[in-house]
Amino acid sequence: MVLLDPDENVQAWLRVSVADNSFTASLRGVTKESCVRLMKTITDQITLTAAAYGGVRWEEALRSPFSLTGLLTVRAVQSDITQPGHSRTLQCPETHFPLRAESLLHIGGYRDVDEREQGQTWWEAIFEFNRPERGGGGSLGISVVADGSPVHQRLYELLISLLEKMEPGVSTPHFSSAYAIDNPVLALTVSNALQLLSGKLADTRSLFRKEDWKREPHQEQRRDTLLHMGDYLGRFRREGWNDGRGSPIIPMVQKMPARLAWAIAKYGFGVLPISGGGAYGQGIYFTRSLRYANFCSTTGEEDNEEWVYLLSLVIPGNPFPVVERPTDASGSYVGRSCRPGYQSHYVLVHAVGESAGMPVEVLYDEETSADELVIPDPSHALPLFMLGMHDFDFSLGEPTRGCLVRREWAVSLGASDAWVDLDLASPSAAIPAELAAQVLPEPPSLVRKLMTRSREVIPPDSCLVLAMERGRVVDEGLYSAFQHFLPFLGINGDQVNKVYWICNPTLTTLFQAARESIAVTHRISPGLFRRQEWRDKEDAERRQESMQFLEALTRALLGPSDPDGGMKELMVPMLQGTSENAAHRIAKNGFGTVASLDLGWFGQGIYFTSRMPYACEYAELAKDGRVFLLSVVVPGNAYPVTETPFIIDQAQNWLKEKIENPEGLFGRPCRPGYQSHYVIVDTKSGLPDTRSVDQGSEDELVVFQPSQVLPLFFFYSDQKREYPATPEGSILDVRSAVVEERRSQWTY
Repeated sequence: MVLLDPDENVQAWLRVSVADNSFTASLRGVTKESCVRLMKTITDQITLTAAAYGGVRWEEALRSPFSLTGLLTVRAVQSDITQPGHSRTLQCPETHFPLRAESLLHIGGYRDVDEREQGQTWWEAIFEFNRPERGGGGSLGISVVADGSPVHQRLYELLISLLEKMEPGVSTPHFSSAYAIDNPVLALTVSNALQLLSGKLADTRSLFRKEDWKREPHQEQRRDTLLHMGDYLGRFRREGWNDGRGSPIIPMVQKMPARLAWAIAKYGFGVLPISGGGAYGQGIYFTRSLRYANFCSTTGEEDNEEWVYLLSLVIPGNPFPVVERPTDASGSYVGRSCRPGYQSHYVLVHAVGESAGMPVEVLYDEETSADELVIPDPSHALPLFMLGMHDFDFSLGEPTRGCLVRREWAVSLGASDAWVDLDLASPSAAIPAELAAQVLPEPPSLVRKLMTRSREVIPPDSCLVLAMERGRVVDEGLYSAFQHFLPFLGINGDQVNKVYWICNPTLTTLFQAARESIAVTHRISPGLFRRQEWRDKEDAERRQESMQFLEALTRALLGPSDPDGGMKELMVPMLQGTSENAAHRIAKNGFGTVASLDLGWFGQGIYFTSRMPYACEYAELAKDGRVFLLSVVVPGNAYPVTETPFIIDQAQNWLKEKIENPEGLFGRPCRPGYQSHYVIVDTKSGLPDTRSVDQGSEDELVVFQPSQVLPLFFFYSDQKREYPATPEGSILDVRSAVVEERRSQWTY
């Protein structure tokens, strides 16, 4: 039932559920005050009606943000808010995730303001770093333990407190060395990612906070898995950074070579090589158990390699509870992308015996079990401590080779991969000169000016700044920048009605961090991040032609003062046709986990095209007004796709049958050693085009990390899927000619 109040411009959705014995009212309006007034009217009427029936008991409740079926009485929430912070126990009844009473009452209209503490950011509240204590000279860390003795008592006590909560009952390990990682730039990047994810989880619950695991087999086992994570999160709510505001934050650990750990400390988890395997999905693996981390990495250790433990704060978002065994013939998550509607996979596993690494089917036991958390987004983890240990009781038995796929990245860091030699011996924890020298060149002048401007102005709430409307130029500089892209992307400027510049400093920071991470990995380990095995395939010539098509586009951003080559080629302009509502969400929160919403013919990622007529086709699907987003994208090392997503058999209707091609990339994560997929498609079928690239060819670029994209412009256009007249010759020749002509004209 829908209730309308035209005077207040408020809509109310009223739902009665006999099965749940509940009545739900959800309101949307222009102002919160108008929604609260209508809610009070509805509540008063229901209270009066319930009072007329002696057998009816009415009590107001608030819904948990972590579960659609998790209801908490208003009395319980108001009672919790009276308790001091260290005594609060409010949690989601379905998942046991910590909840913040103030936030629930604010959303429900019981409080006018969600009073949040001001001052320190969440990572500063953890350490309260004293800046004079830092080593300086490129130092990344504060020495906490040296030669087995604490040298920074406060940070040592914090570290011990975290470890004791991570594994209660396990004897405290003795450290040979320990460093607190101090990287404010990386912390800001992760904090921005947390802010964006929290906004998406709250604003677009149906897309990003799904609960379809409740319709999967083994529901009770999955529920127990989430309850375990919730109980674990509850151990850290007193720290102040996990009190139920936004997405939860969970302390986890890994074991890895010291040189890799220092690279992560400097540049983030984007430098971590991810193979095509992974027992519970493709991504970055963590566990809360030091013993299990040691158990999982032992088979990858070498005698001459120093290994350390990296303790990090991880953002799981909405975790999907995995119970499928990696050895199952069907249904396993081995090498698969993150489940659509979720931001991580979480599994409880056996830690000992022949079943080590396999999901726990019965009650979880702290002594014989462990957990694994898999996140696909590197910006969802912040390294905190790096630990070297000895005299620690690793009593989980001998590792079983092959168990849990033994973290394939751990055994792939050979000398041939040209990783710089990192050293943990320095008391100052200074970053090695080889990494400190990796300086990222400035972006092309056009993009650089837009990025700089986004940091210098206060963005509006919508993050949109009007540049042009129906021929009236509002901001000459912004509209001139937009016009620069028109000939490269096939945009008919005469049919553009309105143009907004997207001003979002948070997205700019994440984009710059992703660009830096990709550039660094290409330099320090090309064998892992810049693979080129497609050159040995039979259709290498066809793939090479695709790459030339993309390369011509990379030069579209270069002005007269921008030299060719180098890291500037890591950036390309791209288009996406979408709905008006989706575009507004992207402008405010970024592309987020859009990658997980659709399987995709050429990989489960975020799709773009450099051809406006092709973008028009997707915009036509929008039901609430078609718009276009113009973005710059960091493709990194792109894999040229010629594999079809399905087996094409002309004798049958392949579109109806859709038999998946085992060699194709349908619904797959990014191919290992690459950061994107690029495909030239046929204009009619949408399949990879087997002919030479011509003016009728269209393209699709698929990226897998939202931070690889910076949306620049949001515009409306009446253009249809019609190709403008172009000079004779291939589209590659035409595009190259346009690039050279425009570079000699523009002034950025």
